[in-house]
Amino acid sequence: MVKNAALSIRISPELKETLEKLALDAGASVAAFVERALEAHANMHEAGRERPAWILKDPEVTHGPLYGTRIKLAVATGMPVALLAPAAAEKLGQQLLDAAKIAAKLPKAR
Repeated sequence: MVKNAALSIRISPELKETLEKLALDAGASVAAFVERALEAHANMHEAGRERPAWILKDPEVTHGPLYGTRIKLAVATGMPVALLAPAAAEKLGQQLLDAAKIAAKLPKAR
């Protein structure tokens, strides 16, 4: 797809700083990160959903010269994938396992 349409907006310095950090963590440029977020939001509305459908697809290991090794993880339909450093992916996995253990001890819903 040819990308030749421009969009210019003004945002707060705090939001810009947050977007820069998120883009860096995702291994993307700010422009690519924001484009994916806007596209995901538009796709959800086109599909008639206000929230993403949560999924957990098979993780994929990627490696590049700029950001090194990353774990590519799809967690919701219509949303951009997450790119996690291996240590962050391991931490997330442990947090999910810990939460599942706690949830298993709670009373069952009727």
